[in-house]
Amino acid sequence: MSRKKNGINQSPAPSAKTVRKPTPPRDWWWLAVFAAAFAARLIFVWHSRRLPFFFSPIIDANGYDWRAAELLTTGISDRTFEQAPLYTVFLAANYFLFGQGHLAPRIVQCLMGAASCVMVQRLGARLAGRNAGVIAGFAAALYGPLVFYETDLLREVLEAVRAA
Repeated sequence: MSRKKNGINQSPAPSAKTVRKPTPPRDWWWLAVFAAAFAARLIFVWHSRRLPFFFSPIIDANGYDWRAAELLTTGISDRTFEQAPLYTVFLAANYFLFGQGHLAPRIVQCLMGAASCVMVQRLGARLAGRNAGVIAGFAAALYGPLVFYETDLLREVLEAVRAA
């Protein structure tokens, strides 16, 4: 429907009635994976709050908790860190921002764990296709040991985010 005038093609002006179709959204599976992962971790935290180790951490979690509290009260001491210092600093930052409770760091870790599941989904989609990525993302979101370790006061959540 172009008109030729003096050898130049001219397209007709678009009418006001011409409506462009909205482009479909990109892949939104990451949001479903994030929601499932975050919900699974929050449910686990909610149900584990009555367990004895929730408010009185044991073994490694106790060491991280004690060292983070010491870091807040006295600052960095001359003593060396017995364990990974990054998680201790992460936990001390949580205590500084939200108070020295054990619920807020676990909720922050739930967010980080859900983000790592999205990273697994995106990596799977990039390597093996969208369907494989969605399956991998939901598998990571609902994998019991991953949910457990990412909601305890342990450094595994930082390792999972760093690895993904």
